Amino acid sequence: MAIDLNNLDFHNPGSLPLPVKFAMLVGVFALIILGFVWYLAWSDDCKMDDLQRAEDKEQTLKKDFSEKAQRANNIEAYEAQKRKLQSMIQDQLKMLPNQNEVAQLLSDISKTATDNGLKIEKIEWAPEIAREMYTELPMNIVIVGDYEKIGNFTADVANLSRIVVIEEFVIDHYANNTDNLKMTMVAKTYRYNSGKDGAPAVRKPNQGGRR
Repeated sequence: MAIDLNNLDFHNPGSLPLPVKFAMLVGVFALIILGFVWYLAWSDDCKMDDLQRAEDKEQTLKKDFSEKAQRANNIEAYEAQKRKLQSMIQDQLKMLPNQNEVAQLLSDISKTATDNGLKIEKIEWAPEIAREMYTELPMNIVIVGDYEKIGNFTADVANLSRIVVIEEFVIDHYANNTDNLKMTMVAKTYRYNSGKDGAPAVRKPNQGGRR
């Protein structure tokens, strides 16, 4: 039986022939099934994304836990190294002169020079140089003597109980037809800045000295 589609009244579904109603019903079910399938596929993709994010987060948490556990296991070693370092720093700070020793240091260096048979032409403090954690205390020194005596002097200064560094030295012949040399140098010691604002903890040493 042929159906004339042009004469069908779709505004009145009840008047449509049974085959047409059946075809429309099948079409509706097909759309519902396609929509359900698409929803399941989209839902699975979302679940897969959530699962992947959860797995990534799990790996990150495992890594963080492993690192923290390793640090916790090594904390005793870290603490021991910290105590050792603090002890080394304190030992070095003890080698820096305090206020009384700064005033005495020029006398100690002068005595070291004379004990080695050197002539002292100049020994005096130069202006201080402030640093963030410490202050440099330079000394201008000029001594005269032969090569061996000057060498012994520098070695004895290096062996003083307080830190003294000799730098910027120049050695020249002292006079014609003599074996004596003149050594001009800057020797530095250091003072730890223990003030709250980083200022020196002791007063500046008196400028000038023995010439």
